[in-house]
Amino acid sequence: MKDKSKVFHFFVNFYKMVQRQFESPIKRLHSDNGREYVNQNLSKFLQKNGVVHELTWWTLLNKWLVAKRYTRTYGIDYEDTFDQRKDCYSK
Repeated sequence: MKDKSKVFHFFVNFYKMVQRQFESPIKRLHSDNGREYVNQNLSKFLQKNGVVHELTWWTLLNKWLVAKRYTRTYGIDYEDTFDQRKDCYSK
């Protein structure tokens, strides 16, 4: 595939092929947060066909590592900030 904008059409064709060959719909789609998989057309198609779209946590982990590196560089006490947020989510 030369152009990422064609992902939607490729996925629709793949979805139909899986339904025909295996007589079973796709139930989940795992992808990263790339724009080729996170768009309005694909989201509508997945919702219409009952497919759960799960985004990987690798991109979230990467963002966390970047934030940690940033705070180390500028001398911000990141661990205390992280601990306070963790307490908020555990309640």
